[in-house]
Amino acid sequence: MTPRPADACPYPRPFPPGFHECPAYRSARLMPLDSRYRPLKPERTCQHLEVGAATAAGRFYARCAVGTAADRQRWRDPDREQLLAEAEALTAVIEERLGTRTEELWVLKARQLQAMEGAGTSSAAEATWELEQATRRFMVDIEAVLRDEADRLDRLNLPLDTCMELFREIFLRWVPQRSAETPTIPDELVERFPEQAWWLLRPRTPAR
Repeated sequence: MTPRPADACPYPRPFPPGFHECPAYRSARLMPLDSRYRPLKPERTCQHLEVGAATAAGRFYARCAVGTAADRQRWRDPDREQLLAEAEALTAVIEERLGTRTEELWVLKARQLQAMEGAGTSSAAEATWELEQATRRFMVDIEAVLRDEADRLDRLNLPLDTCMELFREIFLRWVPQRSAETPTIPDELVERFPEQAWWLLRPRTPAR
């Protein structure tokens, strides 16, 4: 039997509400699509999960971007856990207030991908335009939410203007791409934030 990769996630998925067994766990809402780009039931996942390629041809696994079990244990730190609680609370507020907007984005992205393959009822250009309009509505609403959560942003070292730049950059990459995957945040954008916030935006092994 092929051994499990050292950075494989060992926990059953989807993650249940209130899951805290893994010290590096970062809750995220996932809207999966089927093979015909139809939205499925939303699931709870981890922001650190990636698709890893195993040594056997064509085999993949759930890779933890933080690293191995030892790397994940090094995330256990009282100050970090307090900030994680702040980040989780902020995520919960965003999901509560923008859940409908987020679902709209996924539905329109699915429609765009169908159109790009010639399987939709609208043209790719029309579907893309609809998706762009939805991202504009989302940007207005997310800015309002973040302004209401200004104190929490301060505690997380997340400047509002830089957060809005982050969302704009993600949408600029996500809207035209021919997949629904969330784009990787480029290092140059992460580095516009205070260094204390980098670990929230890019999984890093805190071994220093």
